[in-house]
Amino acid sequence: MITQAVYDLAIEIADSTTMSDIEIGCPTVGGDAKTGWLYDVSNPAEVDAPFIAQGVSYLEARGLLIRSRDNPNIVSFRKDRETLKAAA
Repeated sequence: MITQAVYDLAIEIADSTTMSDIEIGCPTVGGDAKTGWLYDVSNPAEVDAPFIAQGVSYLEARGLLIRSRDNPNIVSFRKDRETLKAAA
């Protein structure tokens, strides 16, 4: 039987792993440690492309992806922004 704690841990691992895939597989195009990093998801390495596309869809469905108004291929993570605001 899966407890709520195990379920919560699985979600946290999936979120973190997916964000890491984007951080590693996509170029950083702006931002900083204070405001959150910006990633260009439009042109990942060929080997990473399926994981990046899936990760973007997953994070968007979870409400954790923020797309730039000017260019929807530039993204950041809601979790980063909330963590940074809480630390300020």
